[in-house]
Amino acid sequence: MPPHWDTDAPWFAHERSLPGGPGSRMPRAGRVLFPAIFSFLVQVPATVLLARYGRDFGHAGHDLGGELGAPRPGWFLAVALALIGPIALLGARRFPGPVAAVCAAAAGALILLRPDVGLPYVALGFAIVLGIVRGARVWVYASVAVAWTATIALAGTLGVPLQPARVALTTVALAVLCAIGETVRTRREQMRELRRRADARRQSAEQRERVRIARELHDVLAHSLSLINVQAGVGLHLIDSQPAKAAEALANIKLTSKNALDEVRTVLGILRADAEGRPVSVPGEPCRSPPSPTCPGFPP
Repeated sequence: MPPHWDTDAPWFAHERSLPGGPGSRMPRAGRVLFPAIFSFLVQVPATVLLARYGRDFGHAGHDLGGELGAPRPGWFLAVALALIGPIALLGARRFPGPVAAVCAAAAGALILLRPDVGLPYVALGFAIVLGIVRGARVWVYASVAVAWTATIALAGTLGVPLQPARVALTTVALAVLCAIGETVRTRREQMRELRRRADARRQSAEQRERVRIARELHDVLAHSLSLINVQAGVGLHLIDSQPAKAAEALANIKLTSKNALDEVRTVLGILRADAEGRPVSVPGEPCRSPPSPTCPGFPP
């Protein structure tokens, strides 16, 4: 797949173990559904009540009055905008950047359509934090900045009443959400780096142990081959004049080679069992599986 323009961190290639790795407490389905369900329960029912039975405002910001029990025109469109965010959050794990853009656009449209619905767009908060954590920082910052700037500009053009205090509070809330996302992202990166260093130290320790075992194996083989060479020379020299001494030298060669093979078999068994997760065969005991090149107890 070609690199995405969001080169800061490819959100489409985020590690599937984070979040949702083996050490996570919440199941993956719970992590996907919780933001959507929570934002739905918080913003949709209240939007239904406020948008349908709340006060209505004209373009100049004047209260048009009306009975509180009478449904306001276009209330279903406000409810649809409130529903877009929770539904979009279902895809936040796979497409965090586009989800943040959709939620930002829906939140801005809801403010322009019904400024009297003063509920925070909870889905946008989840989309901002999840988007930054999962690497779609460019998407999040661009979407939020464009959507909020366009909302303020269109509100001034269309005469939609937006109090300066509300604008300032919303801007601060968006900045705080971005800071939370950056904090969580930084902490995850630090934890990932700590795990990487721990794995590197463990691999380094295993490598040092393997080097030590290899040196011991080298010493055993060198010593055994030296003895075999000496005993073989003695046997050749005495095979005609002193057959008994030659036979003793051959017996020593056999014993030395057997001990060397036992040492090699033990070391290879330890290495293979450590690499494959199999039990280590004990020297002197037969291998429990049929003799094969992968069996540490193959017969000499």
